[in-house]
Amino acid sequence: MRYNLSSRYTCEDINRVEAKTKELWDLIYAVNPNITSITEKTDWDYLDIPLLLDIDRVKNNIMLLPAHYIKPSQFPNLLLGERIFNFVVANKLEVALELMEEIIDKAELRFSNEGYSGDTIWL
Repeated sequence: MRYNLSSRYTCEDINRVEAKTKELWDLIYAVNPNITSITEKTDWDYLDIPLLLDIDRVKNNIMLLPAHYIKPSQFPNLLLGERIFNFVVANKLEVALELMEEIIDKAELRFSNEGYSGDTIWL
């Protein structure tokens, strides 16, 4: 999902990002239990107001995902300690998760020897 100036970032959005981060972390952990653990919150509701510290935690979790892979050049630069959360930052989180999912999918195909087409993968 992409956001623009008129978009609203809701509890459903942050829950989706946190759940996807955890899902990808679980996939990496299955093959590499040495990955740094993450802390996620997937029960945000409409009364919750995420603080910039919460957004930094989410960013940090996402930044840990490529730690055991070569980070692709398209991987967005996620900065901790930003004093703003807007549609640009929200889109960076989404792009980072999409790239990691693609990398993990390619790595799983490579290691399973199923349908590997010879594409370059980052490990």
